[in-house]
Amino acid sequence: MTHDATGSDCADVDRPSPPRRVPSTPTRSKPDKDSTRAMDDEALRVDITYADRTTVVIVTGEIDAHTMLALQAPLSELSPHSHILLDMSAVRFMDCRGLRVILAQRIKMTEAGGSIHVHHASRAVLRLMRVSGLADILLESDTPR
Repeated sequence: MTHDATGSDCADVDRPSPPRRVPSTPTRSKPDKDSTRAMDDEALRVDITYADRTTVVIVTGEIDAHTMLALQAPLSELSPHSHILLDMSAVRFMDCRGLRVILAQRIKMTEAGGSIHVHHASRAVLRLMRVSGLADILLESDTPR
């Protein structure tokens, strides 16, 4: 027989554990043409606008280990055949995790015939892309280099 530290039987072994609270994931319907939607995180906001054949993704805030999924989730829902412009002029901070999200999306889209480019990069984004050597690959031609 098993005993706990007080010497009593471990009767709680067969007791079911309390229910765990699982955070719910919001579901989103497929957007209509020329529509807009937004996804918020505490430090990151992602707004998506659909117009004609171009999708504009406006990113505001900071992209790091804690917020990268808030960028990755909406990007991964976009058609890999679309043409995406990332407006990152309001990104205050971005580390290599944000760059990883953009590169992974670029690979997926390039293989499917789509494209993704950074449009209007902030100083923080521009610096990271220059240091990593990816500015020529990711920046749209009208973004200053």
